[in-house]
Amino acid sequence: MSRTHTEKITGNRSGMISALIAAAKLPASKRQRLLKFMARYTELLRKMEEGVFDHQDQEELAVLAEGIGEMLAGQPVQLIEHLIDPSSPEMSKARKWFCDVGQRIRKLRAAKGLRQNDLAKKTGLSQGAISRIERGLLAPSHATVAKIAEALEVPPSQIDPGLE
Repeated sequence: MSRTHTEKITGNRSGMISALIAAAKLPASKRQRLLKFMARYTELLRKMEEGVFDHQDQEELAVLAEGIGEMLAGQPVQLIEHLIDPSSPEMSKARKWFCDVGQRIRKLRAAKGLRQNDLAKKTGLSQGAISRIERGLLAPSHATVAKIAEALEVPPSQIDPGLE
């Protein structure tokens, strides 16, 4: 694991012990979800080492690192579509949420007169990530919603009412 991504997950090297303790304290269902996240994370790291790692993989790796960090910190974590049964009711609800959040971001961005590229620069996300979020193809984590809300100068709950 690269130091950058490890630090995104644990905060720093000494935080690894705290992360392992936090993982051990998770309920079984959350531990199973954490293991799925970590398995996919490991798979992406292998692709990187093999030189078949693309821009979308890089963004997914960052989302996974953020999700793992949030899970270990006890925060609610976004759904990552391919890690959940696509035909489940949970995934149907998640897709609707992805689209609703994306539409709110698009409306707020347009109301501020910003292009996707402008919002990307303000948030540190790529323009492609902004585009996929707005189209409901990429689920923003709570941390990402907070970054976008700050850039748009609105409370996060205006983007995701579930954050009230």
